[in-house]
Amino acid sequence: MTAPGQIGLPPPVGTMNLKKFSGLEWQFRWYAGEFPAGAQLYLLVGDDDTPQRWDFTISGDMATIAIKPEVTAAIPDRTAFYLMFKANAAALPVQLEMGKVKQWKAK
Repeated sequence: MTAPGQIGLPPPVGTMNLKKFSGLEWQFRWYAGEFPAGAQLYLLVGDDDTPQRWDFTISGDMATIAIKPEVTAAIPDRTAFYLMFKANAAALPVQLEMGKVKQWKAK
């Protein structure tokens, strides 16, 4: 149950850890079976007005993403990100997680 005066559940808050020279590789498994036909899973990274969209590749019950190091290196520390899901092209997007980028660099 949400607090009085609130409607809807807040999304979990997390951290996207980006390591210098490493890029980003991640995967999600759809434990209910295969992802629905036409489903989309993606990250929105950056300014709320013009975020970059990083799409996962969906195959069966797995969604994978691989972002090159030169792309992740350009993302400033503490940049906002949102993990989004759409069951199909006509569905409303669902925000699964949100948070900030942590850029790990040697000091």
